[in-house]
Amino acid sequence: MTTTMARILRELSEQIVEQEQNKHNDCESQRPKNLITPLVSSLNKQANDEQISSSLIQTEIFDEVLMAITAGTETTSKALSWFMFYMSKHPRVQQRIKQDLKEHDLVMGDNAHSSSLSIETLESLVYYDCVT
Repeated sequence: MTTTMARILRELSEQIVEQEQNKHNDCESQRPKNLITPLVSSLNKQANDEQISSSLIQTEIFDEVLMAITAGTETTSKALSWFMFYMSKHPRVQQRIKQDLKEHDLVMGDNAHSSSLSIETLESLVYYDCVT
């Protein structure tokens, strides 16, 4: 991996961890929705322990995020394959997800325009979140 790519991936993982830390501080009692939440929770707890270097823990978390970004391609393709298979077997669920996407203006129609996708929009897709 080139040094530029490594730097970009490191910066991306730092941004992801920082965003998750901000979310974690806002809502500690919620159930984790992703791989990063428990890692950040661990970082916050262990940073309070004087015997553990928080910079070492933070580096380990960045490495985990980097691994998830770079190694997740096959996992993602398999998850999408199973999702498509499930959708083909359950047309009512497929229709409900499509309705959820239409309500948030995320389905491209004849008039080729749609809302831009954001984290907030994704989090508002309640039915989709339940299925995935």
